[in-house]
Amino acid sequence: MAKNNKTYKNSAILLENFKNNGSLSIDDICTILNCKRQSAYNYIDRLEKKGYTFSKQSNGNKTIYSIENSADIEENIKYQPLDKDVIRKYCIMQKLQEGPVSAASLMHKFTISDKNDEYPVPIDVKHTYFTGLLDSMLNDGDIAIDTSSGKYYLTGNNIPLSLSVDIEQLYDLYNGLSNITPGIPYYKQLCSVCQKAGMLLGNINPGTKSGQNYIVYGRKHEEFDTISSYLSDFIKFDYKHKILQIEYMSRDYGKCQVLFATGMIVYCLEKDAMYVIGKNMGGENIPDNLPYIIINLKNISGISETSDANLHFNSEYFQSVFEYMFSISVEKPVDVIVDFERFANIERKTSYLKKQRSHTNIIKNTEKNYETEELLSEAELSFGKNTIRYKDKISGLSDFANYLRQFGSSVKVVEPQELKEKMLFSVKRTLERYNEEDI
Repeated sequence: MAKNNKTYKNSAILLENFKNNGSLSIDDICTILNCKRQSAYNYIDRLEKKGYTFSKQSNGNKTIYSIENSADIEENIKYQPLDKDVIRKYCIMQKLQEGPVSAASLMHKFTISDKNDEYPVPIDVKHTYFTGLLDSMLNDGDIAIDTSSGKYYLTGNNIPLSLSVDIEQLYDLYNGLSNITPGIPYYKQLCSVCQKAGMLLGNINPGTKSGQNYIVYGRKHEEFDTISSYLSDFIKFDYKHKILQIEYMSRDYGKCQVLFATGMIVYCLEKDAMYVIGKNMGGENIPDNLPYIIINLKNISGISETSDANLHFNSEYFQSVFEYMFSISVEKPVDVIVDFERFANIERKTSYLKKQRSHTNIIKNTEKNYETEELLSEAELSFGKNTIRYKDKISGLSDFANYLRQFGSSVKVVEPQELKEKMLFSVKRTLERYNEEDI
């Protein structure tokens, strides 16, 4: 660390202690800064040169210092002089705004021109000094390291994260947000983003949004602060380490009481609700053959903490459940194969679905795999022409069936049989309703 940077930090620490304690002796300063007495006097002198006025008061053989113009402390301790290291760190943070980067790749961006960078940023220090800058940013909490990948990323603790978009992306963002309706989640926050995007495009007075001219039918999504209140009530308890006793209302079993080992807290955007999923450790009105359960936070009427340890929070099982579930589910994941007729926007919708799921494979009825470009076997080409085959591993077949129903007759379930039956049941129920006669 550069000497002037250390001096600045110690001065800021000293000012903070004067602000909190009111007065300090030389011995106090030596203890706080871990320095010698002469260095303590030097720090007092530096602060006096910056305009601080000290008053002295004797207390036996000690001299107590206090700052008379203490109202100015708050403003001054926030100021950091702009030096070369600050600029270098700013350049590093600009690169990390693009996403996590390994140490070697990050150094490469500053020493060798990157073809992907229109304006490469040179840096005027050697590798050892560059590593020291990274260590300093780690210690300050500006950046962190992902233990699994070994890549550096911005924490957002001290420096706000930003998203870089070009002018075309900004236009697309603005046009898309201009048509949102009040029924969607986070409507107020998205309106704020839309207004800021409009100002960047020169639209100083965006006026009335198109969505405000329509009445929105159907279920109204809850406000974010309402969901937050449910969550804040839950996290008051040590759910990560202790088994909880929860009273809640179940749609299938009525009023229930359960000893609950929390596995994970999940927000489901489709249902606009916050859930806890966990292991059933026994209770009232809960079937014994139901090892894992899902509870909507808004249905909870009472919580108490037990002394028993929770060994299931964020366990490998629940991480696997989260990875495979389609919406919100604790069912065992199963392999599914579905064929879609290729017309209208089916191809776009299936591609969008693939981006949201990590175990998906999409095959078009051509001679090559849509993703890997590898040749396919005859068995994989056995489905009809002008068709897209969708493969996935899913937990929550009921929610997936609800998703598939929007495609009507243009979708065909190949497997599993359970999903076929769910789709068939839906069709039969619809036909029965059409056959009902008013008496």
